[in-house]
Amino acid sequence: PPHFYRSILEGIAFEQRAYLEGIEAHLGTLKGEIVLLGGGSRNDLWCQILASVLGKTVIRSESADASALGGAMIAAVNHGLFPSYEAASFDMARRGDTFVPDQSSELYEQLFLNVYRGFYEEVRQRMLNLSALIN
Repeated sequence: PPHFYRSILEGIAFEQRAYLEGIEAHLGTLKGEIVLLGGGSRNDLWCQILASVLGKTVIRSESADASALGGAMIAAVNHGLFPSYEAASFDMARRGDTFVPDQSSELYEQLFLNVYRGFYEEVRQRMLNLSALIN
């Protein structure tokens, strides 16, 4: 079970990297850190895998409850406690633990480039073939 669980986290991280590469293709390389929010951010293993697969520093937000924190920021700005959302974010969002790519990032790089990246196109055509057979 631990290997199966880790493989799920790694698969999701590879998909996140594919999304990030798509974003960077349109906006340019993101030089900042990745900030994680939500329940998954409480998992040290998940944070470390993401840092290593993405090849970027990952910061865990002190507050895992992103929706509640965002709502509080909106309310604070709307009630005049802060002049802008940026100011509210700067004052209300706290940084938690930091995760940097570790020695596994080299292996993840090779797996992403030589194995994972081609999966979508290969599976896409097979799914189209399956769909044609079913219909």
